[in-house]
Amino acid sequence: MTAQGKLRDSGDEDNFIDYSLAATKVPNLRTDDYQSYFADITAGAVQYGGRTALCDYLEPDQDESPEVIAYAITKYGNSTGSNPDDYDRTLIANTTIDVNSSGRPWSFQYCTEYGWF
Repeated sequence: MTAQGKLRDSGDEDNFIDYSLAATKVPNLRTDDYQSYFADITAGAVQYGGRTALCDYLEPDQDESPEVIAYAITKYGNSTGSNPDDYDRTLIANTTIDVNSSGRPWSFQYCTEYGWF
């Protein structure tokens, strides 16, 4: 995904990240925020007991290109509730209460209680 991030940050419009974000509410999500979102899909699957389901989902694409596999990972993430909106710094900084978004409260919790940021 780092190569795709470099393409995107250099202004190359032919990159997987822009393609992946095109149909979301955050098509201009920062590259580093997108990479956190993407990494959390697989980390969340492993951490919360979905490793086998993720592997089963990806198995048909095991011989495909990295872009096809990355697309499959984002589709899996979307199907399990991972949302790139929750990683957008501008949305997280917004103080409007949105009962349908967990990004802001989760960021507050791990920033204040755990000190990760």
